Amino acid sequence: MGDIGSPRSERDPAELPVATEPAQLREALRRGAPPQRVAAIRSAVPAPGLEAVLEEALSDPEPSVRAAAAQALGRVGRSRAIRALIRTVSEDPSAAVRSEAVAALAERLTGPKRQRPPTTGRPV
Repeated sequence: MGDIGSPRSERDPAELPVATEPAQLREALRRGAPPQRVAAIRSAVPAPGLEAVLEEALSDPEPSVRAAAAQALGRVGRSRAIRALIRTVSEDPSAAVRSEAVAALAERLTGPKRQRPPTTGRPV
């Protein structure tokens, strides 16, 4: 940790501000360490421009950041996100990231998981 009062003292990731707006998220993705970048992605809320920032995060050098971006795109993305996720599935060097992109695509294409109504035993 840095000295008390020093301008560059390190803080616990939990103490860092949450990036909720796309501009804040973009800044966090440029400056933060991998755990902070992942936390910023997970804390992002849907807003205009978010999808583009998450798509940029799919190019992060850290696999955990790319995986978090794929998860978030699965929740908030639209057709542009689907194309980015397909590209990630076919091109990302990390099996974990590709797996997250497949799961995100499934969520995008099928919608959130819903409970099925109970069966009555009669054919429909």
